[in-house]
Amino acid sequence: MVADTPEELYGAAAALGIPRERVQDRGRTVHYDLPDESRQRAIEQRIAEPITWRELVACRTTLGHHAARRQRRPRASD
Repeated sequence: MVADTPEELYGAAAALGIPRERVQDRGRTVHYDLPDESRQRAIEQRIAEPITWRELVACRTTLGHHAARRQRRPRASD
């Protein structure tokens, strides 16, 4: 699961009962690895929106994506 800001990400994880210590902060994107059942629950409870890896890459490479997507929920990548 990824988000536009760390605060957004931590809040979504907390809503799913995932402790902050499980955050993955290596690489380019701070994220949480979600098991399939947690990912599905995040989507069903509207805590996160589904996103593909291609969409994630496009977000990383598009200038200004943070400002344009600031109001959206965190995304659960597949």
